[in-house]
Amino acid sequence: MRTKHAIGPALLLLGSVALTCAIAEFGLRHFLPVAARQEKTWMLSSPTFRTDSHGAVRYVENQHIRSAVVAENHIVYDVRYRTNNLGFIDHEDYVVAPAGRSGDARRYAFVGDSFTAGVHGGTPWVAALRDEARRADPDLEIYNLGVEGTGFEQFSRLLDSASTQLDFSEIVILAISDDFWRPLWQPLVQGDELRFCSPPVSVTECLREGPPVARIFDERLTQTELLALASRLREDPQTGSRPLRQFLVNHSRLAGMLYAQYRKFKLPRSRGFQESLTWLAQIKRAFPGKRICMIHLPTFGEVASADYDLHPEAKVLGLGIEYFPALQECTWPDQMFHANDGHPSAAGYGAIARCVSDHLGLGD
Repeated sequence: MRTKHAIGPALLLLGSVALTCAIAEFGLRHFLPVAARQEKTWMLSSPTFRTDSHGAVRYVENQHIRSAVVAENHIVYDVRYRTNNLGFIDHEDYVVAPAGRSGDARRYAFVGDSFTAGVHGGTPWVAALRDEARRADPDLEIYNLGVEGTGFEQFSRLLDSASTQLDFSEIVILAISDDFWRPLWQPLVQGDELRFCSPPVSVTECLREGPPVARIFDERLTQTELLALASRLREDPQTGSRPLRQFLVNHSRLAGMLYAQYRKFKLPRSRGFQESLTWLAQIKRAFPGKRICMIHLPTFGEVASADYDLHPEAKVLGLGIEYFPALQECTWPDQMFHANDGHPSAAGYGAIARCVSDHLGLGD
C-alpha cells in the first residue's frame, strides 16, 4: 500500500524534472542558436599512423594522405597533405642529426596533437610558418612533431625519439586542455577500420571498445562517392553504437552545457591530469639545457566562453616550463573553427600561426 502511495509523488517529481529540462533546452536553443551537431565519420586514404621504436606514434613516412570528415549530409573538410622522410607532416624532409650549425641558430621542435599537425585548413600551418619566418632568418628550423590524437605521454616519447634524429635547441609544446587526460595509444588497423588502442589492452578488447576512430577509403573517390560511402558506414550494424553521453552532448544544448561544466570541475582533479604533469616533468628532466615553452591553445568551447576548461599555469610554471595562455593573449577570428567540427579552419590556423610567431619572435 505504501509503495502505491509513493508512485504518484515519484512520477510527479520525474515529470517536473523532465518539464524543467525541456523548458531549459528550448530556452537555450532559442537564445543560443548554435547549429546542431551531427554524427561524423573520419576518413583516411591510408593506415596513416605507425609506432616507432620508442613507443611513440608517428605518421607513415613519405605518404600522400587524403583526410576528410563527413557529417550526415555534407563534407566538413577534405584535405590532402604529405609526410616526410621521418614520418612527420611537412613538405620538407628533415636532415638527420644535422651538423655544422651556428651556435645561435634557432631550431624548434613543435610537439602537440591535431592542432599542431594542422592539416584541417588545407595547408599545414607549421611548415607554412617556418617558410615565412625564414625570410628574416634563413637558418631557422621548425620541426613539426604534431600527431593527431596524442597527449603528454606521447609528447614525451616523441621528443625522446626525435632527439636521436634531430638537433633542436628549443621545445614548444602546443597543447589544448583535452591533452591533459589523453592516454597513450597505439594504432590498430583491421580491414578498413583504424582504432586507437591503449596498451596493455589486447586486440580483441580493443575491437570491442566501440566504433573505429576512422575508416580507410580509396583516395580516388569523388566527394559524392565519399558522402555515399560514409552514409553506408553509419548504417552498418558492425560499426558499433556510440555512448549515450556522446549522443546527448551532440544533440542537446543543455547536456552539452552541463557536460562542459562537469569537465571544468573534474579535469584538474583527474588521475590523467596528474599523470600528464608527470610527463611534463619528464620532458623537463630529459632536456635540461633547452628552453621549453608550453603554448596553451584554445578549443571551440573555450573561445566561445572566453575561458579555459583547465588552468594549469601554476603547475606548469612550477616545473620550470614557460607557460603562454594563448586564449587571452591572442586575437581569435569569428570563423576560428569548422562548422560541426572541433578543428580550426584555414582562418583559425592562420590565427594560431600569428599567435605563435608573435610570441616566439619568429618575424624578428
